[in-house]
Amino acid sequence: MTKPDPRVEELLQKAVSAEDAEKGAAVCYDALGLALKLDCAAGQNRALYALGEYANTAGDHFQAIKCFNASLRLSVLLGDQIQQGRCLRRLGDSEFFINNFNLAMRYYLRALKIFEWDAEENLSQGSRLHSGHLMATIGNVLRATGDLQTALDYYTRCRDIYQVTEFTAGIPGILYNMGNIYQSNGEKEKALSAFRTALEEAEKSSDKYLSSLADASIGSIFMETGDLDSAEKHFSRSLAISESMGRKRGILSVTIKIITLERLRGNLEKSLELVSRAEILADQVSDRKSLAEVLKEKTLILKGTRKYKKALDASLVFQKLSEELHSEKRLRELDVLRIRYETETADRQISRLKRERAIQRRM
Repeated sequence: MTKPDPRVEELLQKAVSAEDAEKGAAVCYDALGLALKLDCAAGQNRALYALGEYANTAGDHFQAIKCFNASLRLSVLLGDQIQQGRCLRRLGDSEFFINNFNLAMRYYLRALKIFEWDAEENLSQGSRLHSGHLMATIGNVLRATGDLQTALDYYTRCRDIYQVTEFTAGIPGILYNMGNIYQSNGEKEKALSAFRTALEEAEKSSDKYLSSLADASIGSIFMETGDLDSAEKHFSRSLAISESMGRKRGILSVTIKIITLERLRGNLEKSLELVSRAEILADQVSDRKSLAEVLKEKTLILKGTRKYKKALDASLVFQKLSEELHSEKRLRELDVLRIRYETETADRQISRLKRERAIQRRM
């Protein structure tokens, strides 16, 4: 990325070392104001990108999209292609968080094209690593739309890139993603092994984010097998980590699991209290898929407490939302098929170009 004015750079470095995300974002706003005053486009670019990351962390994904789009426009003006790739990747993340999988896939593929080109043309290990990251995020989109086998293929490609580039820190995260596929396929032992390895490695490297995910997933397997006490232990650890990080999406995800846990134990009033909290969180992070899960649990709990009228109301809202999500999912699945065809076509073209270049070099 093009270097900003030293005074702006100093503020941005201060933001990185801030005690929490809120303070870091405040310093970034100061950096943005100074960059605007100095007419420093590179500084504005850096500040906007950082603000986008802070917004995603806080769960304000629409604000993040605005920031990353602004950074992307500046990156184009500055001719900074690698930063364009970074912005596209983060835009994909933001869209993924609000379940816009179609747009997320488009952004990820555009970013992947940039980083694969740079890795090929400039032999950039950094861009090759970015390509690996994008293989993982594309796998996440495919998993979310139900294409589990293709998702596993992308995760495997990502793991291979991590091994080639010796990015060992990323391997536990990919193992975690692969564990999700195993769990979805009913292969509980494989999934539990992958999650435990991911948790061990995350704790060694003090990766709180991955630790919270792995703990929640281990808990979910224990809950599936009826070991509710072990499940509670892992859910509690996951929740504590997400709360310490201010990750609303993480708090929402594990809260839904705890709602199910308490319902299975027969603690229906406690479950209902947690439902109210989860509904608020789902609204705050604009996660309709999670809201549907909450409404499903709410219906079951209200039936258990014999509040049949309220249960019916919750069920009707759940059914309407589920139908909307199902309709959107079908459209996304069709688009994923089209994108996969286009990607495979592009891969063949790239292979042909590589062969032609190899021939030209020999000549």
